[in-house]
Amino acid sequence: MSDHAPSQGAVNVPGAPTPLNAGALLSHDVSAMPDFATDLAPRKAYRLRGLSYVRENVAMDIARYGPYVPQVAEAFDRYPGLAAYRPTEKEPLSLRQMYDAAAKLPLRFDKAVQVAVLCQVAAAAPPEGKLAIPPSILFGRLQIEPALYLIDEHHPGILDEIRKRHADADVVIRQRCGQQDKVPHNDLAEGKTVSHRFATRVRHVLLELWPQAPIGGVILAKHVRDERGRLRAPKVCTSEYADGPSVVDPNNPFAP
Repeated sequence: MSDHAPSQGAVNVPGAPTPLNAGALLSHDVSAMPDFATDLAPRKAYRLRGLSYVRENVAMDIARYGPYVPQVAEAFDRYPGLAAYRPTEKEPLSLRQMYDAAAKLPLRFDKAVQVAVLCQVAAAAPPEGKLAIPPSILFGRLQIEPALYLIDEHHPGILDEIRKRHADADVVIRQRCGQQDKVPHNDLAEGKTVSHRFATRVRHVLLELWPQAPIGGVILAKHVRDERGRLRAPKVCTSEYADGPSVVDPNNPFAP
């Protein structure tokens, strides 16, 4: 059983965010929650979506972003709404974080913001032959997707029961939810948090396979209980394959 917030975060449809602040960059705005800065933002639970657009239009290998990294801190001067996430001498931006973001690995929220600003710096001064991308367009393409969600009352026993009823359950869940293997939906059952999109899709498939499955809705998980009954921040699923739309209709989560 998880300790969760009643609000899942306001949904942001991709598009040019105005004004540019933490909430505008998030696919589900969890930044207004009272414990965002102290609890949610420090988790490595945020994937930067839209990097394929940047890489296709700026047309640079990640290694060539290196010279732009020292310019990122100064670039934050143009975005006062993001000032709290500026890199510092103690916590500098590393090109490693750009590699991780490109590999769809979750980052801390501040690092996801910094990589987004790094993309803007590079897009403003692209290689010869490429047109500069205005910030209004670039930030309209980038979104930060929080992987902070669980299915309430879901646990490995639910999957075990569904596997008894459907021998191909793992294949069905994996294929319907666009994953490369069964690790992500196993992680979700074990209490590792995922994106709202993925949790919504898995829940939909579970109820198709077992309509009476005793599971609740998709929740933002603030804490879970460990084997000793102690509350702790949940672990994050790092293997979720994060392609497709970041926001889906809960009633029709597979709509294009």
